[in-house]
Amino acid sequence: MQRGFRFAFPAIFSLIGAVLILNAFSGMTGFVISEDIGIVASSVFGLAFFIGGLILFAYESHARQVEKDIYHIVDSYRVGKIDEWDAADRINRLRGGKNPIEGVEYAGGEVVGINTKKRDVPVNVKNQKKALDLMASLYWTSLINDRDNISESKIKIDREKIPELDKYKGGLTGYLKDKFKEKSKS
Repeated sequence: MQRGFRFAFPAIFSLIGAVLILNAFSGMTGFVISEDIGIVASSVFGLAFFIGGLILFAYESHARQVEKDIYHIVDSYRVGKIDEWDAADRINRLRGGKNPIEGVEYAGGEVVGINTKKRDVPVNVKNQKKALDLMASLYWTSLINDRDNISESKIKIDREKIPELDKYKGGLTGYLKDKFKEKSKS
C-alpha cells in the first residue's frame, strides 16, 4: 500500500469524527451539516470515528518506524558493517522480538522481501550476491522461528530467476545448506 494511503484513512476517519462532534453541538455553534442526525448519535459516532482515526495513526506510525529500522539494518549490511546473519538476527529482534521474521520472498535480482509478523517490507540490497546471502539468512531465521512458515507459503523463492544457484550442487537447496553449514562453523 502506498504511504499516502496509509495515512489518508486515519486522517479521513479523524476528520469525519471531528465534523460529527461539531455537528452534535450545532445549536451552540451554528455549524449545522445535517439536521437529520440526533445530538447523541452524532457525538457517539463522532467520538468513535475520531478515536478510531487516532488509533490508526498510532498503528501506522509504529509500523512505519519498524520499516525504517529494517531499512537501517539492511543499509548497515549493504555497506559491510554487519554480515547477513547479524542483519537477519537484528531484524528478528526488532521491538523486543514482537515482530519476528515469518518469511522471505526472492525472485533474483537485488530486492528481497522480508515478511515480518506485522508487515512485509521489500528492501533493495543493491548487490545481487548480497541479496542472495541475505535471503538465505532470512530463510533460516524464519524456519528457526516456526517450521510451519515453509508449509504456509510464507517463503517464496523463484528458483528459475536465480542463475547463480546453478553452480551449487542441488541448486537452491544446496546453496541454503552450504550457507547454514558456513554459519554453524563460525
